Amino acid sequence: MKEAARNYSTVYPEAAEAIVFDTYVDDFLSGGQNKEEAMQLRAQVVEILKSAGFNLRKWSSNCAAVLDEVDRSEQNPVDVKVAEQPNVVKALGVQWRPEEDIFTFQVHLQPDSANTKRQLLSDASKLFDPFGWLSPVTVSIKILFQQLWLSGTSWDDPLPPAIEELWVKIKQSLHKLEQVRISRFAANYNGKVELHGFADASEAAYGAVVYTRTKDPDGNIVVNLLAAKTKVAPIKQVSLPRLELSAAVLLTELIERITESISHLSVEHWAWTDSTIVLQWLSAHPRKWKTYVANRTSAVLAYLPRECWNHVSSADNPADCASRGLTPDELLDHPLWFHGPTWLSTDEQNWRTGQDLPANVQQLPEERKVKVMHTVTQQRNNYFAERFILERRSDFGLVVRSLALFARSLKAWKGAKFDSGLTPEELQVIKAKLARMAQEDVFNREMELLAKGVTLPVKNKLASLYPFLDGNGTMRVGGRLQNSTCDYDVKHPIILPRDHRVTDLMLRELHQRNLHAGPTLLAATVRQQYWVIGLRTAVRRTVHGCVRCARLKGQTANQLMGSLPVPRVMGTRAFVHVGVDYAGPFAIRALCVRGVKTTKGYLAVFVCMSTKAVHLEVASDLSTGMFISALKRFIAKRGYPSEIWSENGTNFVGADRYLQEFQHALNNNNKSADQFLTNVGIKWVFNPPSAPHRGGIWEAAVKSVKRHLLAVVGSEATTYEELSTILTQVEACLNSRPLCALSNLPDCYDALTPGHFLVGQPLNLIPEPDVSQIPTNRLDMWQQMHKQTIEVWRRWRDEYLTSLQPRTKWRVSEDNVKENQLVLVKNDLTPPAQWELARIIKVHPDSSGIVRTVTLRRGQAEYLRPVQKICLLPTD
Repeated sequence: MKEAARNYSTVYPEAAEAIVFDTYVDDFLSGGQNKEEAMQLRAQVVEILKSAGFNLRKWSSNCAAVLDEVDRSEQNPVDVKVAEQPNVVKALGVQWRPEEDIFTFQVHLQPDSANTKRQLLSDASKLFDPFGWLSPVTVSIKILFQQLWLSGTSWDDPLPPAIEELWVKIKQSLHKLEQVRISRFAANYNGKVELHGFADASEAAYGAVVYTRTKDPDGNIVVNLLAAKTKVAPIKQVSLPRLELSAAVLLTELIERITESISHLSVEHWAWTDSTIVLQWLSAHPRKWKTYVANRTSAVLAYLPRECWNHVSSADNPADCASRGLTPDELLDHPLWFHGPTWLSTDEQNWRTGQDLPANVQQLPEERKVKVMHTVTQQRNNYFAERFILERRSDFGLVVRSLALFARSLKAWKGAKFDSGLTPEELQVIKAKLARMAQEDVFNREMELLAKGVTLPVKNKLASLYPFLDGNGTMRVGGRLQNSTCDYDVKHPIILPRDHRVTDLMLRELHQRNLHAGPTLLAATVRQQYWVIGLRTAVRRTVHGCVRCARLKGQTANQLMGSLPVPRVMGTRAFVHVGVDYAGPFAIRALCVRGVKTTKGYLAVFVCMSTKAVHLEVASDLSTGMFISALKRFIAKRGYPSEIWSENGTNFVGADRYLQEFQHALNNNNKSADQFLTNVGIKWVFNPPSAPHRGGIWEAAVKSVKRHLLAVVGSEATTYEELSTILTQVEACLNSRPLCALSNLPDCYDALTPGHFLVGQPLNLIPEPDVSQIPTNRLDMWQQMHKQTIEVWRRWRDEYLTSLQPRTKWRVSEDNVKENQLVLVKNDLTPPAQWELARIIKVHPDSSGIVRTVTLRRGQAEYLRPVQKICLLPTD
């Protein structure tokens, strides 16, 4: 049946839902707000279940028109009338009179049956009351049966005289329950209904009863008995307030079950009890009470919050009938049970206000006794001296000793005398004062609650620590280590906030005292006396902020890889923008003298910034004159460059002494090179000192040249002519290296090389018109050569230049360094602990605003360095 309902859930959603929730074994009990809704629902349910082979029959309704429709639709209707009562229909053991639309009961008991324990249970079981409408009578029978167990009566023994008298009185009047009339229809208007539940307990039993209250559009108020439930009190003696609380739990469960069954309605909950103690229990946090009360108040408040609970007098509490019991005669004429208190049928203004707890109860049972470890003394709220010294000291030990001496001076002013230096006890008192100051700055609200004896809310970040205030008003961890043999400070460490100056100075002092301990050791040391909220973050901040540890690590700064300079991405004639570097020394053998004479020779490497073409020249030494000679030979062969890029200062890894002297002489001592370059109109661009990564293009060329020379010459000495010849061949090899593939076709093996930009190019290139769009057969030989040159440059732009787009390293953008920062200057020849200190006096951002070069000052000396050669210190 449920599977059939799921198949039709999109076609007839209301009917499918009714099949799932309104079917009990083989009975379908449902309906509608009017005749049309009922007939439509019946038709849809019949169609759904008929598709699964289920044929619903034996229809009954409180509306004759619906039954007439059923008789016309079914050829062979089956009569469901009860033989002895033609107008009554059975439903789950309860009789329903459709014409009157009421529920009644039928009692089948033999008044003259034997009065034994077995017969009493058998007769009581024949009274079926699933909704608890007869609870005042059935609870009386439950109480009698419980007394039978306490008396030790066997199953077939006669009942004790006192119990037999009560049972006979009830049994002889049970047939009067057939006169009970319960309205089947519980009205609701606009989909809204109020549920009013009442709870009560006595020493014998406790019960709960729920009523529906609705108001029609005309203002008429209707109150109907909906359901009730009772339980006998446990055999073990239980106090009356606990039984009242159990009744409240029973009422909560009953209201929750009823609300689930009418989930299609908007329900407003009202709960009533005549126990002021229960209301006081529900008004406080469950953790305030002992386990029995705490568990049950939590269960009640989880579904019915305190706002739903109200106080009702015992005389107006219908649940009193269910807790004390009534005879059938008393139940018939008891309007309080069937219709609730009279004020419930009146306007809300008569009872919505003024029915709350009449007065506060000073002494409440079941209150948890909180274990107080110390008596809290008067707390200080003014920490002027502590704050004054904290702002002016950066050493925790110095702060503690200064405050201890200040405290001594105050005591000495009052007449106290001291014979020795500061004691550990005095220092410990000052540390506790500093901790209290930090706690009041951050956890002031929590400390106020603990001072009042109030438990912290469950969602508070300190609740899991179960904190308490010691005798000095310092907040400590309650925890679970009370029974351990550890010291008091370990079992109950002082709580400290993470972001506070006291915590920072304390962690810094412990870090230094433990020989600059790492995060794990420092955290373990702190836990011996303090509990820092967010300890791991605070410890890492302390370790990473230690200047000494930073100097030992020597971790230099870094920055996002910069954009390529303009000459690298500009399409120009080869060697217009050139980078130069020196390689060597190499052994050169002289032939004009007797014996084996070898001297040092060097190699000047010129690299085109745009095409990566290489030009090699031999230089006899590192002097300025020799460099000018090599530059003249380069210009004679390749033409004038507009810019020359080179290193400045200690350019090479390994700090080649000869090259340093050459660069120093080039920039400072000898002005002939500068004069020469100025005369020919060449601009010289120097990279910052100690920044070999800035000249990666010529560093790579030097590496390639050395690799070829090592493969051909090795360590042998060569003559000047031999070395020049070999370098010419090496130059040809380097200029034949492919920059990128000219085509992605599998049968194409041609590649774009630097040689494409060198062969056929004049030294003084004259601008010519673009002939790329003119057909080849219309071009002369000179124009065809020019068109081939244009095609090479197009391929350089479209294929090679785009391959330089990605950043191969340094992909993260870091914060820019700032002026006046104290830094370490990296020296590859010394360990980090021996690097010299300097201060940044000027930053040099590039076009994108990223600082890559800084000016440093040490003493009177000022010099440039890249950020990759400095190490930032974590100073305040």
